[in-house]
Amino acid sequence: MGLAMLQDHAPEEWEAERASRFADLGVVDLSRFVEPEPRHYRVAGLLPADATTSLYADGGSGKSLLAVHLACHVALGLPWLGLDVDSTPVLYVDAELDVDEFGRRAFRVARGLGLDRPPAGLHYLRVDGTLIDEKQILRVDEALTLTGAGLMVIDSLMAATAGADLERSYDTVSLFTLLRRWGTVLAIDHVPKVQAGGNLGHSTQFGSVFKRNLSRSALQLIQADAGGLWLRQTKHNFGPKAAPLGIGLTFGSDAVTIERMEVSDERLSGISDHLPALERVARELGLHPDGATPDELAETLSLSAGTVRNHLTTLKQQGRAVSDRSRWQSRQHVKSAVVSAEQPQAKSSSGQQFCTKCDRLLPLPEDRERGYHLNCLPKEPEWMSAAFPNS
Repeated sequence: MGLAMLQDHAPEEWEAERASRFADLGVVDLSRFVEPEPRHYRVAGLLPADATTSLYADGGSGKSLLAVHLACHVALGLPWLGLDVDSTPVLYVDAELDVDEFGRRAFRVARGLGLDRPPAGLHYLRVDGTLIDEKQILRVDEALTLTGAGLMVIDSLMAATAGADLERSYDTVSLFTLLRRWGTVLAIDHVPKVQAGGNLGHSTQFGSVFKRNLSRSALQLIQADAGGLWLRQTKHNFGPKAAPLGIGLTFGSDAVTIERMEVSDERLSGISDHLPALERVARELGLHPDGATPDELAETLSLSAGTVRNHLTTLKQQGRAVSDRSRWQSRQHVKSAVVSAEQPQAKSSSGQQFCTKCDRLLPLPEDRERGYHLNCLPKEPEWMSAAFPNS
C-alpha cells in the first residue's frame, strides 16, 4: 500500500511507516528530538571536541612547540594557559620530523613543566607518505583505536597531504571530510610568505579558503618583534570568539618554558602593529590597570574617540571590558587572576604541583599551600569590587 493511501485510511500505520522511512533516509523529526548536552571542548573555548581546529602561523613562530605543550596538558588533564581541559590521550601525527627530533622537543617541553619526561598518554606517529593514501588512513584509524586518543594533532597539514592540491576547493573539501572521521583534530598549518614589515595579522592559511570555512575553530599565532606570542581565535562556529592570549616562550639549556603572560609584558612590544583595531584597543586597555577613558585610548592609538567607544562596547559585550561612568578597564586579566586563585590546586601525575594562574611549577611550600605564586594575583582596584560585589 502506498504512503498516500496509508495516510488516508490507516493513520497509525502511516506514522509507523513514515518513521521507518525517516530512519532509512536519516531524516530527523526535531519535534521529537532530545536536546543534546552542551558542546564539549578539549581546551575550553578554543578546541571543540569532535571538530577540526586549525592553528596557523608564519614559519618559525613556535606553533609546533605550542602544540606539544598543549598536548602535554591535555594528556595530564592540567589547565592549559589558564584554560580548562578535557583530559584524554593524544596522538601526535608528524609529517615534518622523525621520532628522535620530536622526542628531543617533547622532553624539553616536559622539563619546562617540571616533569622528567613526556607524560603518559602522549603518543607519536610518523606519517609515511601522505595521509590521503588509503593505507595511511587505516594506519591512523588503528593508532587512534589502540591509543584511545581523543585528540589528534597533525603537524603539518601541508606536509601530511603530499599529492593533494590544497589550493583547489575539491581537494581541500575532500581532506576536511576525511578529518571528520578522526574526531577532534588540531591541524597545524602554514601561511603565505609575508613581505618584510607586513602586517602578520592579515595572514590567512595557505591555499583554498575552504581550509578556514571547514575549520570549526581557527587560531592564529603571531610573534611580536620582542619575541612574545599572541594567540587569537579568528573563527569559532560554536560560540563567541575567545579573548586573545599573550604567551611567553623561554628557551633554557635543556628545557622550554611556555607560560601565559600579561598584555603589558615587554615581550609583546610591537604586537599592536599586527592586530586589528578591536584587538589594539583591547591590548591598550590592558596596559592601564587603573582604567582609561575613550579619549585617552584614542590619543594613544591614533584612532577617533568614536571608533574607540564602538570597540569598547564590543569588548564589553564579549565580557572582556567593564565601564564605570567614563572610565573603562580590561576585565579579563584582573578578574581571571582572582578566579584562578580560587580554583583547586593543579597537580601532575608525578605529584608535582603547578600554579593555577600561570601553569609554572610551585617550588615553595607556601606557594603549594596557596595554589598559586603570590605575584600571580594582582591587587583588584576598589571600583572593580564595587562593580562585581558577588564575584
